[in-house]
Parts: sequence; C-alpha cells; structure tokens
Amino acid sequence: MTTARNALAKGSTPEFVQEITGLDMAVIEQLAGSNGTTTLYLAHLASQGTLALCNS
Repeated sequence: MTTARNALAKGSTPEFVQEITGLDMAVIEQLAGSNGTTTLYLAHLASQGTLALCNS
C-alpha cells in the first residue's frame, strides 16, 4: 500500500497504480481520496498545464 500511496502522490493514475501493485481499484480510489492524493494529483496536472479549471 505504501507503493500505491507514493505512486498516487507522484501523479500516477489509479489505473497505473493498479497495474503495478495488483490492488483492487476500490482500494486505490480509497487511498487516493483518504490522504489528499487527489488534490495533489490535480495540482500536479495543473502545474503541467494539462488541467484547466473553470468557474461556472
């Protein structure tokens, strides 16, 4: 699980984390949401210019 958390924190997609760890996608999604990794991932995407945020 440490590998999964670290990979998510570095911006890896849940699908990639599942491929390298063999963990169930539900577990990975829980890890991503439980420790702020989703926020980190979105920040990573924004810093790379691959995420556009809009306010409607």
